[in-house]
Amino acid sequence: MTDPNRSDSTSERQPRALYLLSGIAVSERAASSVLLALFPLYLSQHLGFSDGRAVLIAGVFSGLAYLASLLGGYLGDGPLGLTRTLLVGALAIAVGTGAMALDQRQLLWCTLALLVLGNGLFKPSVTTLVGKLYRANDARRDGGFAVFYFAINIGFLIGPLVGEWSRARFDWQAVFASAAVFMIPALVLAAVGRRRIERSAIYAAESAGTAAPGSEQARIRGAVLLCGLAVLSWFAIQHSVGALVLFAQENTRLQLAMWGWELTLRPGYFTAIHGGLVLVFLPLMMRRSRRQRTLKTEPSTVLKLIRGFIYLAAAFALMGLAGLRGGDAGRVSPLWLVGCYILITPGEIWLSAMGMSLVTQLAPSRLASRLVGLWLASVAIGNALAGAFGLLWSHWPHHRYFAVVALCCLVGACVLWANLRRMEAVLSSR
Repeated sequence: MTDPNRSDSTSERQPRALYLLSGIAVSERAASSVLLALFPLYLSQHLGFSDGRAVLIAGVFSGLAYLASLLGGYLGDGPLGLTRTLLVGALAIAVGTGAMALDQRQLLWCTLALLVLGNGLFKPSVTTLVGKLYRANDARRDGGFAVFYFAINIGFLIGPLVGEWSRARFDWQAVFASAAVFMIPALVLAAVGRRRIERSAIYAAESAGTAAPGSEQARIRGAVLLCGLAVLSWFAIQHSVGALVLFAQENTRLQLAMWGWELTLRPGYFTAIHGGLVLVFLPLMMRRSRRQRTLKTEPSTVLKLIRGFIYLAAAFALMGLAGLRGGDAGRVSPLWLVGCYILITPGEIWLSAMGMSLVTQLAPSRLASRLVGLWLASVAIGNALAGAFGLLWSHWPHHRYFAVVALCCLVGACVLWANLRRMEAVLSSR
């Protein structure tokens, strides 16, 4: 049996359907990030909510969008199927962003509910479909998810820039209209490419079914363990747009004098550095993985996740040291934050992109979308815990705060290391 849409798994070439799904992800992430980046400002500056309530609403909305992935996972594995769930989710997001562009306050809560549903259907289905493009032990799987993660970050980069430009040149209606326009390519690609994606995914599932199956219960336990550890990883990663932003504002020297001229930094610049580093590091890491694969020295996906936790631990340990060196009560060099983000970036790539890859590899085909939904729900829990932990920021010295985050990352690395042989045995049995 051959599939014209899918390359031979013995080659380095990725399946064509991967680029189709990545194009859909770029479009959807650009649309969603327009809303996520500016939503608190819209609520406070345009609709008149207090700052605190605006942040609360935006946070609850983001968390529910991830938790709704549990429903999307159930529908993708069962009644609707993955491609229909993907298409319905994209349609709901498009209609929701279009409704936001009407700028009618009485539609706000219904529109947000529609957007939560759309995100909940879209996220697990598109991720699961990427995983189903590969056989159980296909060496290209990690690289494919790296390509997919790269596409997501391109969308995250484009969306806020276009949203801010629309807000500066026009008004809030134009901001949400731009998000609705971003969804058009996602809808077109999902509708036109649906059959090609289905043929590629079905082929992969049938090929995997011919392999000697491992214990289904062991694979489920492994996937659930990864979802639990995802809570820890996203608890740490979320601080890149939380406590680290506060540290940049309150405890970092933002005036730099260089060669006779003065540069004023802003906290958002450090977040932008992080986004740029993801786009720079990902191709370099993919290239290194291809070289290691050729030399048969590539580490397993589980080992990559352990490295990810260690890099995150090192990043926050560095910030703990910055606190001890004057950042607890005064201001320190911006190089501390730059170094932190340099360490966070590969850690986030390994834990996010490779984590998604490993969950789809472990999950039995009939439960793949539900377990991906559980992974995404774990992201929401980790983000919520980071927000709750942030209440201690003003009460603890910063070095203690960052030391606890680093310790949590080391716990994640230790748990994975303790289960390394067991998980690799399950993967090799597939």
